[in-house]
Amino acid sequence: MIDNESDSGPVIVGVDGSERSVEALALADLLGPALGRRVVIAHVHPYRQLASLFAEGEYERLEREVAESTFEQIREHLPSVPERRMQLVAGDSPAAGLHALAEAEGATLIVVGSSHRSAIGRILVGGTGERLLSGASAPVAVTPAGYATAGGGIQTVGCGFDGSQESHRALAWAAELARTTSARLHVLSVYEPTLPVSLALGGGLPTASINEALRRQRDEELAQTMSALDADIDATGTLLDGDAQELLARESAGLDLLVVGSRGYGPLRAVLLGSVSSALFRSAQSPLVVVPRGADGS
Repeated sequence: MIDNESDSGPVIVGVDGSERSVEALALADLLGPALGRRVVIAHVHPYRQLASLFAEGEYERLEREVAESTFEQIREHLPSVPERRMQLVAGDSPAAGLHALAEAEGATLIVVGSSHRSAIGRILVGGTGERLLSGASAPVAVTPAGYATAGGGIQTVGCGFDGSQESHRALAWAAELARTTSARLHVLSVYEPTLPVSLALGGGLPTASINEALRRQRDEELAQTMSALDADIDATGTLLDGDAQELLARESAGLDLLVVGSRGYGPLRAVLLGSVSSALFRSAQSPLVVVPRGADGS
């Protein structure tokens, strides 16, 4: 959920002076106030490893010029908030630099734009957003291309839910955001038939009956989860049938934000996205927030 001990820090938004920076800023400036956090604008540069090649004072001048140039490119898109500043971060890559800053600041959320190579209305897999999830302890939000012009407020928050511990954590995060923004919460559960209908089970139950029983179980689980939500949250739950990635991507077109969970931490604290969350980086039409499990596995 949003208000835990690791969520006392700011919303960090990564910028590089491009249009995707504007999209990330637009989302960060919505979510920052909603979460009750300040927004830290950060630009990651790779020049520290070259510091020894510069004469005295030249490296500092280069850093200053990089910061001023990048900030000038995004200045006109900044809302009229006093004392907006950009923090310069040295890192081997944007993901590495933002991750280090998020760890140091105890960030509540990291926001980045989609890759400039992504198709219109889609988030490109393999960009900074997905790389951030390798070890990220804070949720990561990625905006789709064109969000700065198409974006508005937060009226409807969606959450992918499959009954797992990870999806419960994502739902807690989404529910708290819906509460603080007075948005509607739409919980989306997808049932994918476990067994193909054509499979013959000798002497056992018909495959169709097994799938129907499993679907009823998923439906009951969704109903129990919805009834456990606080009454002051305007929430609806929908059980869909079919391919989870395709259906969640389709439903995201009608959402202002889609929240999903990761599968937790694997070796070296790398986040295991799972096939659905990973695919949504390619296909989500709304901003996507991936909520990782805590470093302690909670």
